[in-house]
Amino acid sequence: MPSPTFNSYTRRFGTCLRLVGVTSALAVAAPVIAQNAPPGKAPHSVGEKTSEAFQKLKPLQEAQNYTGMLALLESIPITPNSYDQALVLDMKAKIYAMTNQLSKAIEPWERAVQLSDQFGYFPEKQTLETVSLLAQLYGRKVPRARIRRSSKPLSARRSPTSSASSTRRPTPRPKR
Repeated sequence: MPSPTFNSYTRRFGTCLRLVGVTSALAVAAPVIAQNAPPGKAPHSVGEKTSEAFQKLKPLQEAQNYTGMLALLESIPITPNSYDQALVLDMKAKIYAMTNQLSKAIEPWERAVQLSDQFGYFPEKQTLETVSLLAQLYGRKVPRARIRRSSKPLSARRSPTSSASSTRRPTPRPKR
């Protein structure tokens, strides 16, 4: 069986994102948030404007209007370092990932994870899943860089020692 290619990994990654995708983030509601709160810790609350905006996302998602979804998320007034900001950043990253704009998804996810780590906004499982997706995105960048560097034909490549080795004299061997 041939080994999986980079494109097959990319397709699997996209499929995973669609499965987990926007629908999980659209399910943000007060009862779910209360269930995810660690024992002995008060649940985080979603602001009224953010809650209204998230309810408006569902029809846009069904119509596959991702540009409209991003515009709606941009229009939400957000307090810096708030739970709402973490939710909105997470949702933006998911939309970017679903539209195959993976490089744009990295920054919002990084910030959402940072806020979650700092203030305990997301359950540990969700944070670990996001970190795993980020690791896959980081790993996705590396092979492209390798491909670009090695795009010259083998005959056109020069090793750093090739010019020096051609000017060296052979080392004399001792006579017996």
